[in-house]
Amino acid sequence: MNIKTVRYHLSVLLIVALLISLFSVSTANSAETEAPDSAARTAAENSYPFSDIADSYAAQEIRSLVQDGILSGYEDGTFKPRETMTRAHLAKVLVLALGLEEDGASADVFADVPANSWFKGYVGALLNTNITNGTSQTTFSPDSPVTREQLAVFFIRAFNLEALAVKLPFDASLSDVGQISDWARPHVSLAFKIGFLKGIDNGDGTLRFSPLDAADRQALARLAYEFKLNQALYKSKVQQLEAAIALAAAVKAANEAIAALPDASELTIDDKAAVEEARAKVEAARKLGATDKDFPNLSKLADAEQKIEELGRPRGGGIIGGGGGGGGGGIIRDTEPPVIISGSVKIGEASVPLVIGTNNEVTFNVDHALNNADMITDFTIVASSDTDKLIVTSSGVSRTVTFQNGTAHVSVAELLGPDFDRQGDGVSVGTLRRHLFEGNLELTGELTDKTGNKSTVKLKIVKPASAPVPEITSASAVIGGKAFSIHTNVPNYIAFIIDDALQDTDMFTSLTVAASSGADALTFSESGQSRTISFASGTQQTVKVATLLGPALDPQGDGVSVKKLRELLQNGNITVRGVLSDTNGKQSPVILTIIKGNNDSVPTLIGAAAVIDGNAEPAVITSGNTITFTLSKSLDDSQMLESLLIHASSNADTLAITEAGITKRIHFSNGTAQATIKELLGTAFDPQGDGVSVGKLRSALKSGNITVSGTLTNYTGVANNVTINVIVE
Repeated sequence: MNIKTVRYHLSVLLIVALLISLFSVSTANSAETEAPDSAARTAAENSYPFSDIADSYAAQEIRSLVQDGILSGYEDGTFKPRETMTRAHLAKVLVLALGLEEDGASADVFADVPANSWFKGYVGALLNTNITNGTSQTTFSPDSPVTREQLAVFFIRAFNLEALAVKLPFDASLSDVGQISDWARPHVSLAFKIGFLKGIDNGDGTLRFSPLDAADRQALARLAYEFKLNQALYKSKVQQLEAAIALAAAVKAANEAIAALPDASELTIDDKAAVEEARAKVEAARKLGATDKDFPNLSKLADAEQKIEELGRPRGGGIIGGGGGGGGGGIIRDTEPPVIISGSVKIGEASVPLVIGTNNEVTFNVDHALNNADMITDFTIVASSDTDKLIVTSSGVSRTVTFQNGTAHVSVAELLGPDFDRQGDGVSVGTLRRHLFEGNLELTGELTDKTGNKSTVKLKIVKPASAPVPEITSASAVIGGKAFSIHTNVPNYIAFIIDDALQDTDMFTSLTVAASSGADALTFSESGQSRTISFASGTQQTVKVATLLGPALDPQGDGVSVKKLRELLQNGNITVRGVLSDTNGKQSPVILTIIKGNNDSVPTLIGAAAVIDGNAEPAVITSGNTITFTLSKSLDDSQMLESLLIHASSNADTLAITEAGITKRIHFSNGTAQATIKELLGTAFDPQGDGVSVGKLRSALKSGNITVSGTLTNYTGVANNVTINVIVE
């Protein structure tokens, strides 16, 4: 282990020691005063142990940490939340907590640390950790209080983020930004970027930091609470921030490379390397998450690639080389177009063959036997021995695959595009299946050999026709004699929104449900009673409300009024669970959720469901525009939380979530959006965009609940705050 690694781990240990030990030692005038006696320890065992924290903004944090045995106070039963701590005392706490040896000699560099002082050995030992280097080259300021800006520096160094901090521009929006010392500005800025520091409200909508004020014990209690419970969250925000920096640099490099290219009319074959380099930089940026809109001159690159291809194309007739004169000895040019011979796809550790049809049609069947979590990493394509390249085009963008001796090994990003493989390390089977829910994927390409012969290639990715388990394929509600489509793009999840446009007198009379071939029966059970919908006579059935929701809602068998549904929905959404069975005995869960619509001027959340291994599980919507999803004990660690379906007011347009300075916008259509976990929680939880395992979430939740805040905006620009919570049962 090198010295930098040792120092990093030591720094982390030190900051934990700071937060744990800082509150177990009193800060009376004498720096030698030790921790509270048994009277204070007895007080600490009570739920509300201190007499002076009722008006502290960190009262709850103090109480929580006392209950965890981390905090204690003074022997008189007080905590002194507003009292400060000197730098000398801080040095002693850290050194003693870690059991480090005192090192008085190292403190000789500080003129204000006397040779006979009680704290010299502690200061010297602390100096070697690099968490603090003194207030100057010759002073430590042992009697000075620890300031708020110093504390920011301590934390950023402890997280090993100082190098990142100094690279970033300062952009903390603080009214007293000019008071922050130059040496602390990067650290304060980064602490605000990741949300670790919140600032102090000025009462007029602005924030201040008060960098030179002493950091009191209640402020440290709050930071200790945050550090203890949400370390994973802050680390994920840092990763998102670093990803944004890398993306911005890659996009800049790609755009500069494109701009440096001559216009297509001025290109020569000598410019081929520069064109290829520009394309490589574009693809590298795509792997980091860039999209076409990040490259305003992408058409210039496409024109350049086409011109280079034309310049390299052989010219002349069917005979090349040799002879002259009598024409003997000429070499006949190959005129046969190249063909695809075979292919395979790497999935996990297995190699799955591709199906090669006539006319270069290549098919990849996403078989039901494949596991959603398996990663598809690359394709192998074998073609005619003289094949040179395959140019695949999708969404107006071309990608070139090169062959060596008739064989090409191509990544998912190169073949299918960056939308399927933003990280450059593959795509999960589950992600492909979600794309295939709305239809098979088809790409076209052009295969070229070394003599310029070309042929068309079709690549198809298909989902087998028969489902492994029965699925609801569509559904519509009959209200007031009109049919309203209510099926979402998640199998077996039916979300029915009672829109404001519906009249109170309209009657919800029936539901038409279509299921996959082979579906036999859909059974709803509640309160010990079962109601069954039979599919024996076909894949589509019309069901009365009494059968669907029970006779209590529809005693006459003629439906239920919209008015009555709205009254029932005042107490929360109505959710009915069922089981769909097929003729082979296979089953799958079905969920029907009825949601009260809202078209107020202020956009609001009205419903949500988490998609786990392809199945929907309703989340809870509470007041204050909050979605809470609970990881149930019944969920297995290997199951994947893939996305979150969000139902909002019909006028909802976007949900903007900003984490670590990066804003992600989730768009709504007819009041519904399906957000990936990557969009909601960031790349630290979902780097591939195909979900996060329940086990990984449970591990992260050991440090506290996961909370994300955002802004929901309607089409007219009216906004409302939104909170998303993930908790463990």
